[in-house]
Amino acid sequence: MPRLAQLALILTLLTIGSCTMQKEIRPAIISDIRLDIERCPVHDEPLIEATNSVDFERGSYMPSYYKIRLALFPCAFDDPYSEGEMAMVTYCSKCRAAKNMYLLDSQRSNREEKWTQDQDVDGLIERQRHALDFQDSKE
Repeated sequence: MPRLAQLALILTLLTIGSCTMQKEIRPAIISDIRLDIERCPVHDEPLIEATNSVDFERGSYMPSYYKIRLALFPCAFDDPYSEGEMAMVTYCSKCRAAKNMYLLDSQRSNREEKWTQDQDVDGLIERQRHALDFQDSKE
């Protein structure tokens, strides 16, 4: 019987010990995608450092998206419509405004069923540039 009591005591101590052990806390890994430039190549605005949810994949199903992004908002580095992965970024506030305008316009076009992959990308870029210039001139 003493041997059984010893075994029960050892199992009890092991159980208590395993319950009180602290789990290792690992910090979240945040990607660093800050640019090595100080100004936006499209808007010539100084870039701002921040940590944001980032648009890594949104728009990847539309080949035209990459051309639009490079022409209108190359330094937006945010994803306003999801809780995407977090990253350290340098962004341009005008790029973010241009991206929001583009996303709202494309949503409106989708609702009106006029959006196609064969859209006039260059025309869209030109129209949005004029709209952004007009908006900036009013401020």
